[in-house]
Amino acid sequence: SPITFTVGTSTVGTLNFGGVTVGTTGTLNVTLNNNSGSPITGLGFSLTVPSGSVPINVGTHPTSLLTGGTGALSLSFTAPSSQGTYGGTLTITGTLNGSSFTQTVTVTVESSAWVYSSGQLSLASSWVAAHPLDHTLQIDQPLQVGAPNIVHLIGGGIDDVFTPTAATPVTSISI
Repeated sequence: SPITFTVGTSTVGTLNFGGVTVGTTGTLNVTLNNNSGSPITGLGFSLTVPSGSVPINVGTHPTSLLTGGTGALSLSFTAPSSQGTYGGTLTITGTLNGSSFTQTVTVTVESSAWVYSSGQLSLASSWVAAHPLDHTLQIDQPLQVGAPNIVHLIGGGIDDVFTPTAATPVTSISI
C-alpha cells in the first residue's frame, strides 16, 4: 500500500475514533504518509458504511502527496443517542507512476454514554434522560492514577468501555 496512516504519534492499520459521547460530534485527524517512492496525484476519498448505519464523513483531505510527503485527512462522526459500535471502509483512489490504484482502510467508532472532563468520568445528561439506569458499573481494578482502570457501563447487551490513558486519567466517577 502506498499510503500509511498516523494518528497522534502512532502509525495505525485501522482508523479508530475511540469513544464519541452520544449526541456529540467527534473528529479524527489522520496524517497520510506517502511511502511509495513516487508522487501520488488525483487522490479521492469515499467512506462507505453498512446499510442503516450512522454515517462517518470525510472532511478535509489532500488531492496529491509529494514523494515522502504527508497530508492531513479529517473524518467526523456524530454519535446517535444510543450506545453502539459503528464503522465503515475508507476507500482511497489515486494515480501512482501513471497507474490508478485503490487502497482501503477500516474505520471504527464507539457511540458512548461516557463524558470525560478534567479527571472526572460521568454519564452524558442526554443519555441519562433517555435511558433507565438499570446498568451495571464495573471497574476492572481499583481506581488509581496510572493503573489500567478500565471502566464498563454494562446493560442492554452493550459493554460501553472507557479506558483511561495518561492524557485522560480518571480521578473520580460521577453518576
